[in-house]
Amino acid sequence: MAYLRHTILLFLLCAFGNFSRADTQDDYRQYRHKFLTAKTIPAKDSLLKNHLLNILQNLDKEEAIASWNELTSDCQQLRFHEGAGFCLYHLGLRLNSEGEYFNSYQAFQESKNLYSLVDNVYGLACVYNGMGNLFSTLYKYDQALSSYSRSAQLFRQINNPIHGTIYLNIGAILVNIDSLDAAKSYLEASRLILNHEKDTSGLINCFINLSEVFLARNNIDSAFYYLHQSNYLAKENATIPDIYNATLNLGMLYLRQGMTEQAEPLLTTAYQLSEKEPYGISLESRVKAVKAFSELHDRQGDLETAHLLIKKYLDYETESKRVQSNLELS
Repeated sequence: MAYLRHTILLFLLCAFGNFSRADTQDDYRQYRHKFLTAKTIPAKDSLLKNHLLNILQNLDKEEAIASWNELTSDCQQLRFHEGAGFCLYHLGLRLNSEGEYFNSYQAFQESKNLYSLVDNVYGLACVYNGMGNLFSTLYKYDQALSSYSRSAQLFRQINNPIHGTIYLNIGAILVNIDSLDAAKSYLEASRLILNHEKDTSGLINCFINLSEVFLARNNIDSAFYYLHQSNYLAKENATIPDIYNATLNLGMLYLRQGMTEQAEPLLTTAYQLSEKEPYGISLESRVKAVKAFSELHDRQGDLETAHLLIKKYLDYETESKRVQSNLELS
């Protein structure tokens, strides 16, 4: 399974502050009032993107959804179409993250319509990217490829280098559907852009996906090369999920080649990270980590630990299949 990097485009970089729930609710009411009473559209736009967005990231599910709907209604009453498109886009992102896929799709569609109305190319590019993330989550790869391709086209139109990450996602999907030549082309194009932008996280995932291409072709040396590259970058300034992905994949390849001594520290690190369940490590990926760690102990003759890990693996796999079944029904 190749790795997609679900880039969530927030228009501005917003820190997730350590607000208490009560303070966040008070902040929301305060800044919504400022938004409603601001005299100009640019002032409203600044409040929406510089303050309200950050506050709503810290609200719980029901409060956030209700607040995005409220702000959307405010913008529509003001005929502030770009603001309404912005709110619906972020509503779609939140609904997707909460597993409300149909409602997420509806929000993205409404946002797309509003951005089309005012010819906001950047907004449209973000929405198509969001739809690509949604469809890839649901394993609807044809729709995901179509959405990502449209997003990349729009970002290229305005010379925004984020299309390098979208090429990465397209390449990952193409690996998953065994379209290896096309996958390699997109991933190589992604690598050039991500390297130019010094995007460490993107490069780590790009190298992992390139290794998948070569593994599928049984080119083990090239697969090792790209996985070593991903691990080298992961040691610099990477997120926990990126470190996890890099170490797990290299450890699994060593194990596959019978090199248990080299596999052990990598798989141990990956397993420990997966058990902490940090944001960004999926249940499906944790299944892979515990399975590989169990196989490692089995090969080392530690059958008791291997047995315990196999039991955990089967529990995880059952839960993963349940989640997958629910996705297919969405």
